[in-house]
Amino acid sequence: MLLVDEGFITPNQLQEVLRLQKENSQTPNDYKYLGQLLVEKKYIDAEQLHYIMNKHNKKTRLGDILLRSGAITEQKLEFALIEQKKSGGRLGEILLDKSLVSDDTMRQALCTQLNIPYIDISRLSIDPNLTKIINRDYAYSHKKIPISLTENTITLAMDDPTNNEVVAELEMFTRLKINIVTSSQAAIKDAFKKLYPDESQLNNLLNTADSSNEDIPIEFSFNLEDEDHTEIRKPTYVEAQESKRADVLVQRILSWAIQQQASDIHLESLDHHMVVRFRIDGLLQEFNLGSLQENINNFHREIISRIKILGKPDIAERRLAQDGSFRSHIVRQGEKTNIDFRISVIPSYYGENVVIRLLDASKAPSTIDNLGFSPLLTGKLKKLFNKNTGIILITGPTGSGKSTTLQSGLLSAYRPGLKVLTAEDPIEYVHDKFMQCEVNEKIGLTFASYIRVFLRHDPEIIMIGEIRDDETADMAIRAAQTGHLVISTLHTNDSLGAITRLTGLGVDPT
Repeated sequence: MLLVDEGFITPNQLQEVLRLQKENSQTPNDYKYLGQLLVEKKYIDAEQLHYIMNKHNKKTRLGDILLRSGAITEQKLEFALIEQKKSGGRLGEILLDKSLVSDDTMRQALCTQLNIPYIDISRLSIDPNLTKIINRDYAYSHKKIPISLTENTITLAMDDPTNNEVVAELEMFTRLKINIVTSSQAAIKDAFKKLYPDESQLNNLLNTADSSNEDIPIEFSFNLEDEDHTEIRKPTYVEAQESKRADVLVQRILSWAIQQQASDIHLESLDHHMVVRFRIDGLLQEFNLGSLQENINNFHREIISRIKILGKPDIAERRLAQDGSFRSHIVRQGEKTNIDFRISVIPSYYGENVVIRLLDASKAPSTIDNLGFSPLLTGKLKKLFNKNTGIILITGPTGSGKSTTLQSGLLSAYRPGLKVLTAEDPIEYVHDKFMQCEVNEKIGLTFASYIRVFLRHDPEIIMIGEIRDDETADMAIRAAQTGHLVISTLHTNDSLGAITRLTGLGVDPT
């Protein structure tokens, strides 16, 4: 006995399980293999049994299991084995094709004899990020589906759970513990099609994705890049397990935000956990993220580090506030769309907090007509934006749509023959019709300095992203008084507050 020779069990323990096996052999359904009995008696654990069987190339044969359990007769097994020699196919598939055994009967026998659970995987919502661990070709060739991932264990639904060689191979390459379950052949095939769709299936999936109510959308295929369009997410799961896990969590947070059409994501570090909130329609909201929240809590520091790597601030600096940005591609309804992410990192008592602003190119502002205002208000706004001189200030609290209204107004005001200059911090949406400039206060490119330069570039319209200080306010008023239309935003709760704010910035109300 190999387990005795290897020192895993004693001769007395072996005699005990042999006695139990003999007692159970009177009825086929009660028969159990020695390994199963040893695990049940806790003389060894499943991992030790698996190790010794792989080491000595011992495999539990499907035919023996079905025969022992009474699922098939010797005559049916002999017939199936003859057919297998002719066709070269899998024994289980031949048994099913020839109706020698039902799928349910075969699965029940396997689960009983191998002491593995049967799971109806058709009822599961499987995380698509698991395909990064097991690729399509490998899953297809071995008829297995990854269904869950915990900290160091991946669970596989296998069509042939007796295939110990595949399990050993996966453990070696992933450095994860492998937990085996089985399900019906039809459920495994259906799950494979959903988890690893071909191009036509993927397009069908994407076309219906917007109506999905699942917690984490699977319609988004991310390609995280830096601003030079150089891919930075290259390591395999084995090479960078912790980084990959954080990468998956970041992608799921971003996917959730995109699906909910959030304008901002707030990641707030607290004692041993992290609060994730999304600003939607101007309101900061906290959602029930289910199991995702637990993973976020466990890896919140890694998530912050991953976001900093993407945005390119100094990852080692945790004492100073930092800004950064990165770009991602998503596939929505068969079309590839760019999304820019602007990040701001600040240190706090429990750790770093991050705010991510989402800039979806497909949702870029168009004109005032598409903002949903009443026809009367739309007409008044158009009349304002068609003026040749003066200043238009758009006010409102955070997330109320100031920037969207600003961009829409600018597009409505544009006509061929006009020179439009913008100073933005940062440039959120790129327009070919305007000359856009980005503020960089580190090198002296402020809103006020841009206005001075703009006045020498012969513009009709000047757009200033925000009036923040007295110098910018003074320069904006001067530009408006010298034959230019100036459009900007002011951070106040309402339009009446703009007067108080401008007065506080030193603008003469007369």
